[in-house]
Amino acid sequence: ATAEAQERTATALLRQFLFPPSRWAQPLAQLSGGERRRLQLLAILATKPNFLLLDEPTNDLDIDTMQVVEEFSASFGGVLVVVSHDRWFLDRTCDRLFLLPGDGSGDVRVWEGRFTDYLAWQDAEAAAAEEEEARVKVQQRVRSEAEVTAVEQVDGDGMPIETSSALRQKAQQLRPLSNFEVKEIARLETEIAKIEERRRTLQKQIDQYNPKKNDYSELTAWMTELEELADTLDTKEERWLALSERADL
Repeated sequence: ATAEAQERTATALLRQFLFPPSRWAQPLAQLSGGERRRLQLLAILATKPNFLLLDEPTNDLDIDTMQVVEEFSASFGGVLVVVSHDRWFLDRTCDRLFLLPGDGSGDVRVWEGRFTDYLAWQDAEAAAAEEEEARVKVQQRVRSEAEVTAVEQVDGDGMPIETSSALRQKAQQLRPLSNFEVKEIARLETEIAKIEERRRTLQKQIDQYNPKKNDYSELTAWMTELEELADTLDTKEERWLALSERADL
C-alpha cells in the first residue's frame, strides 16, 4: 500500500509539473532546460519537505515552468522563504516580507501583506514627506520675513528699532530660570536616563531575538517601542537643552 501511495504521489507530481505519461521514459539528456528545472524541483518536493528556501525561483524560466512554480508555491502547505525581485511572484506566494532598503544601513523592514501594498505605502510616505518638507520651507520663509519686519523700523540716525515683539522674544531668551524650570531640568535628566536605559534593554532584546523562544509579535512590539522612545527622547533633549542654555544666566 505504501509503494502504491508513493507511486500515486509521483504520478500526480509528474502531471502537475507538466510531464505527460509519454515523457516519463524520456532520457534526461533529451529534456529541455525548463523541463530539467521542473524535474529538479519535483525531485525535491517528492521528499515532502515542510520548509522550502527559493532563491530567485523565476529567473531564467520559460513561461510554462514559471506558472508551475507559482501555482505550486501558492499552494505549498509548509513554510516558504523566497528571495526574489519578482513583484508578481511575491504577491501571489508571500504574505510576510522582509525588505532590505538598499541604502547600506543594514536595516530590515518587516511588512505584513503583499509587495504591491508595500510599494503603494512607500509612495504615500514619500508624498507625505515631500508635503511636509514644503510646509516647513513655507514656515521658515514666513518666519524669516517676520524677523526682517521686526527690525525694519529705523530711528533718526538710520539705526534699526526693534519692535515690541522682537524685544519680548529677546527678553524671554535672557530670562533666568524659575524654580519650576530648575526642577524641570532635574526631572528631564532623570527621565532621559530612564529612556536611554530602556532603549539599551530593548536593543539587546532585539539583537538576541530567537524565533524558537520568542513570538514574532514580541519582536514587532520591541521595534515599535524603540522607535517611539527615540521620538520621546528627542523632544525631552531639546527641552533640556533650551533650559540648560539659560541655567547660567
